[in-house]
Amino acid sequence: MSQFPQLSSNNLSGYPSITPTFPFQGVNVSLLNGFFLAHSSPFNSPELIVSSIEPILAHIKSTWPSLSVSNSTASYPTWLSFFNVNHDSSTPGSNLLLSSRLLGASALAGNNTGNLTSLENALKGLGGSDAVSLAWRTALSLFISTVVWVPQNAEEKSAAQAQAIVQTQFLRDLELDSGTYINEANVYEPDWQNTF
Repeated sequence: MSQFPQLSSNNLSGYPSITPTFPFQGVNVSLLNGFFLAHSSPFNSPELIVSSIEPILAHIKSTWPSLSVSNSTASYPTWLSFFNVNHDSSTPGSNLLLSSRLLGASALAGNNTGNLTSLENALKGLGGSDAVSLAWRTALSLFISTVVWVPQNAEEKSAAQAQAIVQTQFLRDLELDSGTYINEANVYEPDWQNTF
């Protein structure tokens, strides 16, 4: 997370995600995965992605040698050819409530311990001249925390709504004047007039 500002300055963007620990075949598993894109320009190449990511992967491998780490690169001539291979193919229909925050370099590159604690808590739970949130002007990342509930269960839905508010507060604490992207936000956001 602390390397996101450097990756951004190298003209890379991406879609990383963190999955809370879950049991899989008798082993507790946690996932950090994602993919990074080099923006189309004369200054970018697959080699730039590799040279930007390799030091991060080397640090992860040396710090946590028991982790399984893999990476690969691919090039696509058009956005459509990329999308055709990488689109979301998951099935629709689950009850899902998203909470999110746009975070800038100061929140990401600062206190690593504090950032890690906030993200762990968010995962586990306990404007200018347009309609875009001012947070977009300095944001480098959109962090999303998700809660789910069983359909047609009002009690679970109410508990999920409360949990989403708690999880969002951990993200909000990272950068108090941040906002979020309205399409990936909690519809029950308490200060929605200023957040979206």
